[in-house]
Amino acid sequence: MSEQNPVRDPQVVLSQSGQDTILYHPTRREIYVLNPTASFVWGLCDGEHSAPAIGSCAGRSFEGEPAQMNREVGSVLDEFRNLGLVL
Repeated sequence: MSEQNPVRDPQVVLSQSGQDTILYHPTRREIYVLNPTASFVWGLCDGEHSAPAIGSCAGRSFEGEPAQMNREVGSVLDEFRNLGLVL
């Protein structure tokens, strides 16, 4: 996981459809449907929250074990970075 606080790529468009969170990257014309954990993480990728802070928030919101939530959040952030969704 990067030490820099994750921030959403401003080009990415967020849409809600029922319970689904959908991200659209117009430059690449790619669409991503997020699960609840990824959607929660996306909401905190504002440049103000560090990866550990996002993990802590997720642990409280999803009542998960802190170590497990940090791993899940780390995986989501890594995937967001690999897909170019966060800077």
